[in-house]
Amino acid sequence: MTEFGDIRLWLGWRKRSLVEAADGWGRFKLSLAQNFIPATWQVMTGFGLKVYVPSILSGSIEDGLPDEVALLGYSSRAQQEAGMQTETGRRYGAMHREIFEFGNTARKSRSGWAQAPTPLQPSLRASSPGAAGFFDPCASIYVLLLASPGRLPSSEAILAVMSAQPGSLALWCQPGFAVIWLAVSGHLQADGIRATLRAALPDATLAALHHADAAPQIGPNQPLPMVEQHSWHFRVQAGG
Repeated sequence: MTEFGDIRLWLGWRKRSLVEAADGWGRFKLSLAQNFIPATWQVMTGFGLKVYVPSILSGSIEDGLPDEVALLGYSSRAQQEAGMQTETGRRYGAMHREIFEFGNTARKSRSGWAQAPTPLQPSLRASSPGAAGFFDPCASIYVLLLASPGRLPSSEAILAVMSAQPGSLALWCQPGFAVIWLAVSGHLQADGIRATLRAALPDATLAALHHADAAPQIGPNQPLPMVEQHSWHFRVQAGG
């Protein structure tokens, strides 16, 4: 439990048919921009979603990295889980299988609640006193993707590397890659982060470093732009 709610993390790989088709990556991005990401925000805010940071990555299947990842901040785990049992929640859940892979072990899309650091599971480190948290209205959120040909260090080791960052940090470390979400006040010193990671994790590559841009207005006639290597930051405004 964070100061304001619960954090859920998502790792997504597009379904096999969208890997094998020549235009599969474009169709996947279009579906995310026009349907899936807007639906997540519009539907799940009714079930306590307050912060949503989806990231569209590069679509290269050779490296085994996920195609889309997300951080979702809910008022409470109980509210989200109750919402997913409703008819609306079940319809939303079924949308995942239209574009995401769930059958292949290596590319099996999955999500989980971030808790105390645990190997291979979503982990959460609360912010230091006075530092930014994911639910803070003025927080900036950054998304980092680390890739390694071997096994990355443990979640605890990566958290130790990032110990100088005082804001909230969420992490999902998997064999070959790790996704890190950071809440900061102001701007992240990207060059410093790159140098720190390079020194501490010489076998890892920083495959992506995104500042999550404030999400534009969305609606039936206002889909998101179809982009890649990009993160959006949706948040419920004060009083919303």
